[in-house]
Amino acid sequence: MAQLRSDASVRKIKVSAILSALFFFFMVSAGQAQSVDKVTTYQDESGWKLQVNGNDFYVKGVVWGYAPPGTNYTYSIWNQSEELIKKVVDKEFSLMKAANINAIRTFGIIPPEWVTYIYQQYGIMTVINPLMGRYGATINGVWVPATDYSDPATRVALKAEVVEVVEKYKNVPGVLMFALGNESNYGLSWSASFEIENLPTGEQQHEKARFLYSLFDEVIDAGKKIAPQHLFTIVNGDIQYMDLIVEYGSDWDLLGVNAYRGVSFTDLWPRVKDELNLPIVFFEFGSDAFNARDFREDQAAQANYLRMQWQEMYAKSYGNGAEGSHCRE
Repeated sequence: MAQLRSDASVRKIKVSAILSALFFFFMVSAGQAQSVDKVTTYQDESGWKLQVNGNDFYVKGVVWGYAPPGTNYTYSIWNQSEELIKKVVDKEFSLMKAANINAIRTFGIIPPEWVTYIYQQYGIMTVINPLMGRYGATINGVWVPATDYSDPATRVALKAEVVEVVEKYKNVPGVLMFALGNESNYGLSWSASFEIENLPTGEQQHEKARFLYSLFDEVIDAGKKIAPQHLFTIVNGDIQYMDLIVEYGSDWDLLGVNAYRGVSFTDLWPRVKDELNLPIVFFEFGSDAFNARDFREDQAAQANYLRMQWQEMYAKSYGNGAEGSHCRE
């Protein structure tokens, strides 16, 4: 069977996954959704677990968004009438519930009342994902397309934005965790200082990345003080800059990654265990259904591709031997 391409240029389907070793799955009931949920990680000799209100939470999720035909990225369902929002949410999330999905991540932040509605009605929790300047930012009233994480004013503005989001969602039932950025390590494109520009290309990017990860750490520290009952992580492009993640992120709750390595995640598991020892949350993985070699749709190959990834993730889960570092989704 022809293999599907797995690089980011052709991915159409984004399947999020939180891989923190879980042995049992307990769906959180609507009754628990009446108060803010306490989400924690747990580790013993069998690996890592994610827990919600003291119950093991075996996460199965997707990256979700809604845009009707003929619209583009400017469309937001949350700006529509309450009647239309409810109609769309009920249709979309009833299908997700039927598929045993219990968590979503979305690039557009869902209003708090709908986070709770989705949780209470369908048992589906939400990852709150401030992009933190990934695709540009407004700094002191000016739009900046290439976010400069070394700029003091930018750092202050981005931190303030996330703090505001955490304050807004800290007591909202249905919030699973806060995750920052989206492959922000692939967006280090600002014009650096003279000292950095004089370094070899690889070292330039590494020094730029240092500003990014140090800011992530500052923001997570601030967020934890506001919402200690919630987990905080980032959405990293694979495990690039692992040395900086180790330096700044050893006290984060999980390591969130988007990983497109093929049918296997290869050395990602042992490296994270040996170098960081945190559970892994996969926010994106998988492949689309396009066979680039034969230039045709190939759903059978896609299904086989995903099956092999899920089997590997299961083997890495709590109580199944191996690294036990997978909080699966």
